[in-house]
Amino acid sequence: MICRMNTYSSDSPINSKKYDSLGRLSFAEKIVSILNSLDKERSFIIGLYASWGSGKTSTINLIEQRINDSTRKNKPVLVKLNAWELNGNGDAIFHEILKNIYEKVTDKAFGGFREKTSRFFGKLSRAKLPIDSTIEIDLNSGGRKETSIYLGRITASMDYVSRILQSSYFINKIKIKTQEEIKESGKKVIVVIDDIDRLESQSIADLMHIIAQIANYAGIVYILPFDNRYVASAIEQFLPQGASGQEYLEKIIQIPLELPKASKSSLNRMLAATIESICKQHSIVLEENEIERFRLILEYHNLGAYIQSPRDINRLNNSLLFRLPLCHGEMNMVDVIVLEIIRLFDDGLYKRIKDNGDMLIEKISSKYGINDGASRKQDLQDTFGGDDRWLEIVQELFPFAAYTLKGYGNINEDDLRYHQRIASDYYFEKFFASLDEIEDISDVAVINLLTNSVDEASIRKNLHIINENNIATALWIISKRHSVIENKLAFCICLLDLIEGMPTARSSSLTLTALERVLFTIDDILASESKDEKTTGYISLINHLFNQDRIDTFSRTIDHVIHYSTNKGNHSIELKKDQIQQYKITALQSIRRFAKNDKLPLLSQNGSSIRLYTRWAEFSTKEETSQYLEKKIQSADDVINFILQFVGTWHTMGKSDYTYRDLTPDIIRSIDTVINIDTLHQIIISDPRYGTLGNIQEVDLVLFERPTTNSIRTIAKVGNEKSPELKEAIIKQFIYFFNRRQEAKE
Repeated sequence: MICRMNTYSSDSPINSKKYDSLGRLSFAEKIVSILNSLDKERSFIIGLYASWGSGKTSTINLIEQRINDSTRKNKPVLVKLNAWELNGNGDAIFHEILKNIYEKVTDKAFGGFREKTSRFFGKLSRAKLPIDSTIEIDLNSGGRKETSIYLGRITASMDYVSRILQSSYFINKIKIKTQEEIKESGKKVIVVIDDIDRLESQSIADLMHIIAQIANYAGIVYILPFDNRYVASAIEQFLPQGASGQEYLEKIIQIPLELPKASKSSLNRMLAATIESICKQHSIVLEENEIERFRLILEYHNLGAYIQSPRDINRLNNSLLFRLPLCHGEMNMVDVIVLEIIRLFDDGLYKRIKDNGDMLIEKISSKYGINDGASRKQDLQDTFGGDDRWLEIVQELFPFAAYTLKGYGNINEDDLRYHQRIASDYYFEKFFASLDEIEDISDVAVINLLTNSVDEASIRKNLHIINENNIATALWIISKRHSVIENKLAFCICLLDLIEGMPTARSSSLTLTALERVLFTIDDILASESKDEKTTGYISLINHLFNQDRIDTFSRTIDHVIHYSTNKGNHSIELKKDQIQQYKITALQSIRRFAKNDKLPLLSQNGSSIRLYTRWAEFSTKEETSQYLEKKIQSADDVINFILQFVGTWHTMGKSDYTYRDLTPDIIRSIDTVINIDTLHQIIISDPRYGTLGNIQEVDLVLFERPTTNSIRTIAKVGNEKSPELKEAIIKQFIYFFNRRQEAKE
């Protein structure tokens, strides 16, 4: 099965029934039925209660869609407001309610009352005295003092209170006009005020107080979706001691409705669909037995208990979209997913797993010997036994832990390593080395860097937050938020300077170097520029590198731009042919200047010189590079040093030793693109040490990639270039393939 998440989730609610994966539509339809049954001559306040992230706004959107799709005559008018976006400002919310109702009911532009209502609520909000007192006023002109105002900062002034009382004239006038328009239209008006529970406590208390004052307009139904416990707690802070926030809400909310919790099966289906979508996007293949293993851990071993709401799934979605492609090919994908769920939702278990590899994995360590099964079992129970869910999950992730606790089970270290499982001694540390990396830098710090990028000085001031350990995370954030960068070229230059001194070699064939990551990020930053601006940008980068004599970064940058501008694939740099040619001309001029200043060595361990020789011949002619090299290569040792650059190196994953590769006919052809092979051969056979090797046979070759003895492995190691044995082995390979080449010509 190919599990093939398509985009990062912004925690946005659904806006159509086709995305209703949690069955909210039926509940929304029931609410619409309730709304239709309410007397349109009366006002009501409905409270839609649910915790954060449970789908309140999604349910409201489904209610709106159901109302809009209705074929009923005089179907309700729906007004949606966001309290958080309006900063909880009562004046603004009141104005928006009136404006939207008036415009939707009459199809006319609203105006004339903003200034008056603003003055009224401005006075109301400033009426705070230092004493614990209240006044009761008749704001609705109904002959009853139904509204209490709590006073705060300033001293009581009869004149000021009088002005507040006079303002009730305006509120009453607006009320009467709005009621007349609603009555004339014959329509029911529904006002939704969302995100109340995102406000600060003071704003919540103020807003609920205002809603209580204006909610008795005839013909208006208010729907207030919020976290009941949070809002009640916020209100309670501003009530007299001993008063209940919950009881206060009960006096305001006439119809309390609890949003049903999403069923566990619905959340599991939503989670499975999310993971499948991520895998599909990144062509990640999960075998059937791995899929089944994840289902067992999720549904039968309590991992699913961590997922309580759609917001939890969105949070996991955003994390896995970064984690899975980063870890793909390096670690077991199911173990990555399980560990990420634990990291996000149970920090205690995550830290215990991370800190107790000796306990969980079959190995002899300083803590446990070969016969320490009893003590290991006790430690497992002490460390993970405080929560039954912990023990279940740990035993599913770590077969050796299950074996230690139960006394039976199948453990195959080779199989665990083959499948890149966290339970393998070889892979355990890799999981945490990679997964903890994101904690080293915050989104806020990187975004602050991006928004303060007017010039190089500003950028360099904040760039210190990025280092070798967190650069992958930082660059990912930069790639996603680069649109806010003010000076893109200066930012790209600073990124190239940042990685100077960081390792240029890959830690494995599955990872990118810091420079490779930076170059891909630069592509993202410049992608939105015009092609002319983009060309100027790439040329400015190599000019900057030339001026700093950074030959290796210079050569790799040229290779990157040429490759991705001429080879169209999943990643490409969009340039016209004449712009690519302009770039090549600039690069050629710089290469020639490096050569003129004698800065192109015959041997460079990082391969920078050979890349530049190759590009030199490509952008110019072989005759030009050959003429330069013939002046530099004067001895057989020079030839060997030059050849070694083309040969390249390799190493075994997990080991730090690099070994030279063998020469091949393809490498001989590559060398011949920059200098005549005959010239090199003549220099070699003119050396007394190698003059007798003219008729070398294949059986006489010393092959580095198929060593028959440890001594050959030693000879082939990088750093052993002065060894006579290495020199002779390279010369033999060169002469042998040169002779075969000559025979083929004949």
